[in-house]
Amino acid sequence: MVTTRLRNSASGGGVGYNARDFEISIDGTTIINEQTDAQDTRRATLSGVYAHKLGNNWAGIGLLQFETDEQQGLEGRTLLGGALGKRIVNSRRTRLQLFGGLALNREDFEGEPKTDTPEGLLGAAYRLRLAGGIEFDASLFVFPNLETSGRVRSQFDSSLSIDLIADFDFKLTFYERYDSDPPFGNETHDYGLTLGLSWSN
Repeated sequence: MVTTRLRNSASGGGVGYNARDFEISIDGTTIINEQTDAQDTRRATLSGVYAHKLGNNWAGIGLLQFETDEQQGLEGRTLLGGALGKRIVNSRRTRLQLFGGLALNREDFEGEPKTDTPEGLLGAAYRLRLAGGIEFDASLFVFPNLETSGRVRSQFDSSLSIDLIADFDFKLTFYERYDSDPPFGNETHDYGLTLGLSWSN
């Protein structure tokens, strides 16, 4: 089933710290999908990432994420994961990191009992910095279920930011969530595109 979206409204924020031996970041977003042919839906995400630098562009990564998504009937998901990653491109303007590991996924779908399942964790993160204050970031996570054969989840996030004046930026963001085998009657896909202004310091 594909739902026609009329408008997305989003709010969010985040903080990060980059030290000599580690990096840490916390981000949260809320997106409301206003739809022409269905009830408006809301999704919210809060995630924290810790990366401990191991040398030679390797890092140990810890991930903790909380998520709700009414479009997919997801009342709550808590994801705790660990991975080993390597930056295969690491320049002033471009960064590409690949990583793999394991995660524990606790899910609560509407009308279904809560479940705890182990998942694989595969991913990539890309960053591009151009002249004129143009920045592009994208990340892809793939979670093959290690308990339910054939089930795979994925989450993709990207953003394009352009400097305007002072600390204000024009920002375009896109997200996509996929679940190959959700509970009966729930959506396999959820996606959205937002335009807005952001402030950073």
